[in-house]
Amino acid sequence: MNNFTKILATIGPATCQPETIRKLFDAGINAIRINMSHGDRSSQTEYIQNIRKLNDNFPILIDTKGPEIRTGKILNNAVDVGVGSTLRLIESETQMEPDTIPVDYPHLDEIPVGTRILFDDGLVESEVVKQEGNALFVRVINDGPIGTGKKVTIQGYRVQLPFLTERDKQDIQFAVEKKIRLMAVSFVRSADDIKSLKSYLAALGTTMMLFSKIETGEAVANLEEILEESDGIMVARGDLGVELPLQEVPEIQNRIIKQCNQAGKPVIVATQMLESMRENARPTRAEVNDVAHAILQGADAIMLSAETATGKYPIRSVEMMRLISNQYEKQVSGIIKKYRRKEEVGRTGIAQYIAKAAYHASEELGAKAILTPTESGFTARNVSRFKPKCPILASTRDSIVVQLLHLVWGVFPRLDIDATLDLNHYAMSYQLIEHYYKTGILSEQDRIIIISGSNLMTKRGTNLLEVYSVKDIIEDGLTGKSDA
Repeated sequence: MNNFTKILATIGPATCQPETIRKLFDAGINAIRINMSHGDRSSQTEYIQNIRKLNDNFPILIDTKGPEIRTGKILNNAVDVGVGSTLRLIESETQMEPDTIPVDYPHLDEIPVGTRILFDDGLVESEVVKQEGNALFVRVINDGPIGTGKKVTIQGYRVQLPFLTERDKQDIQFAVEKKIRLMAVSFVRSADDIKSLKSYLAALGTTMMLFSKIETGEAVANLEEILEESDGIMVARGDLGVELPLQEVPEIQNRIIKQCNQAGKPVIVATQMLESMRENARPTRAEVNDVAHAILQGADAIMLSAETATGKYPIRSVEMMRLISNQYEKQVSGIIKKYRRKEEVGRTGIAQYIAKAAYHASEELGAKAILTPTESGFTARNVSRFKPKCPILASTRDSIVVQLLHLVWGVFPRLDIDATLDLNHYAMSYQLIEHYYKTGILSEQDRIIIISGSNLMTKRGTNLLEVYSVKDIIEDGLTGKSDA
């Protein structure tokens, strides 16, 4: 239990076989992402089946396509375009001529002259020079390839597509059928988008843990309300870097991580973290610094995209990310103290205060672990935001909470479907300690901290902190106390 920073790996053609997935597990990933923008239903089904052959409960996160625009099928899969050349953009599924780029957007005639249009996360940039019927003519600003299915970004333009597209609805229904409980939600613009998604899920008779992707200027402006409605946040730097000036992305990333830490909600940093490892066995120094920087800022999780989906060195990419995280994650202990604002004083709730006390107690007493029974994951997330040096062992009877906690920094969740919070806290504490002792996670010489809710109250909340010596508990078995 030394890997506190969580790692997501995107599955794809390079990693879809069971033997490769097993290697990803062994390298230290905590969840697998399926990008619903790529592949078909057959390949997506195969991914899920192969993951669950190895571990039926392993966290899988689907990443929706969202209301985005992509290129259609390009001749020979890609076309190289040069500076100053003119391209014709049309709504179509397939490229018919070398200088015509098909896109899946029906409102090209609404995009004004002078607008910047970027392809493939900004790899190729162009400017609209003429409208002609339902077609756009753009002048290429820099050399590069435009490939099949690549993202098209129209700067400063609100895409005229519904937040929940028909494609997204089909993908969500598929995920529900496959009992996937985690979702990264693309192109969230406001809290209303998340509310509408929750309503759609409710109509399907289900719920999911929702990570809102922050990837537009509108989402950055509405971050506080989006965070309130979401279970977590993903910093989608690829689209942020083309939607907004590139030099603003580091400051925005820092601000998002800071607000998530304050709120006690997990934050994932994504996109091009070890991009060069798609082709090279060793990352650049700048990439190593980028991963370390995200960890030191307080990210709960870091994500690999093309590096593991289509790259040449998917396993080495995970191993490198784990090496970097192990080097720096213990340096973020107590990070939330840096963010505490004067206006928050006096507004701390009991649960937050107990979490803070548990962090300080673990530091001063040298505790081996902080144990917490939890129903919603709230208590474990509250402790995690302080980034203690010891692991947070969370026990819950809710399988969807377990899935979420697998992406929370320093939390090691355990599903206990037979757990009951109706026990008095002595009996509950004994059961927790006994389990972790028998499984070898705790030893007799360890000192541990338990935070929980007293059953003296009808409406339970986290209001109790206890410190135990494992040896004392094991020796006397809390004789008589467990029935008190």
